[in-house]
Amino acid sequence: MAGFQLGNVVGLLLTPIVMGSIGISGPFVLFSSLGLLWLTTWAYGVTSDPRESPFITKSELQLIQNGKVDTTASSGNLLPVGLLLSRLPSWAIIFANFTNNWGYFILLTWMPIYFKTVSIIS
Repeated sequence: MAGFQLGNVVGLLLTPIVMGSIGISGPFVLFSSLGLLWLTTWAYGVTSDPRESPFITKSELQLIQNGKVDTTASSGNLLPVGLLLSRLPSWAIIFANFTNNWGYFILLTWMPIYFKTVSIIS
C-alpha cells in the first residue's frame, strides 16, 4: 500500500507544476503515460509460477518452495467467493479499502478544479 500513498504524494506535488506549464490536461497525459509504461513493464515480468520467472534466483526459488503449502489455487480451483464473503475479516478489508480509496479519489477528483479556481492555474 505504500506505493499507492507515495504515488499520491508525488502526484499532488507534480500536478500543479505540470498544469502550470502544459495546462489542465497535462497531468492526465503524464500520469496515464506513466501508468501504461508501468503496465507494460509489469506484464513483461509477471508469471503465474515462480519457477517460470527469469528474475528469481535459485536460492529465492528454493526459499519460496520450502515455505509453500499446496493450495487449491495451484490445481486451478479457486476459493468460492461466498466463502470469502462469509468471513468478517474479508468485510473489514473491503470496508477499510473502500473508505481509504474514497478519500484519496475525492481529493484527486477535485484537485484540478481547486488548482484552477484557487491557484488560478489554467
